[in-house]
Amino acid sequence: MKISEINKLFSDVKNTLMQGKTDSALEKLGSFISLLEDDDLENQIVSLYSRYNRIRREKIQGRISEESRTEFNAIDANIMQLLRETKQVAVEEASFTVGEQLSELAQEGENAIEELKQLTYIMAESRLFELRVFRSYLGSLFSETDVENFDRNINSLKKVLGKEEEEENIESTLLNQSDLMERMQQLRQNMSTNDMIHFMNKFLGK
Repeated sequence: MKISEINKLFSDVKNTLMQGKTDSALEKLGSFISLLEDDDLENQIVSLYSRYNRIRREKIQGRISEESRTEFNAIDANIMQLLRETKQVAVEEASFTVGEQLSELAQEGENAIEELKQLTYIMAESRLFELRVFRSYLGSLFSETDVENFDRNINSLKKVLGKEEEEENIESTLLNQSDLMERMQQLRQNMSTNDMIHFMNKFLGK
């Protein structure tokens, strides 16, 4: 339950009791307690029900004792006391539930952040590999400024990936250099120099 719902139930039972409707107040308090599944509170409300009904029968039959009359007058106070206990238990349960939900949300957030970090790392590694390949095998087709732009991007990615100390040795990163060279040769044969430059400008985001 939410705190607002708990306060509403508390006020409802209290107002009913203040109107002198003890039987209705007991019923509402019993319904309130049933939402909590608390054995101790349930035992107390059953005991109150039993006492109230017993004394009311005696009163109807006109054979109520002074002791029972005193006990009957104290029932309203007992109901208020049990109502306060019920509210306290309900608030504690609600707070615990909220704490669990916040903990779950925090864990989900941490997992999402970790997954995003992993994805970002993979994308950065992939981009670094692409830049290294083009810098090593197609760098001669570009101006000095473009090559410097390659190097700057490569160094930035290395910094992001924590690979600042790693030497630029493209051969060590290729799984199959001969296959790559063959594909590069095919690319050069099928594209003019201007087409290649246009393609790389798009690759560099120009």
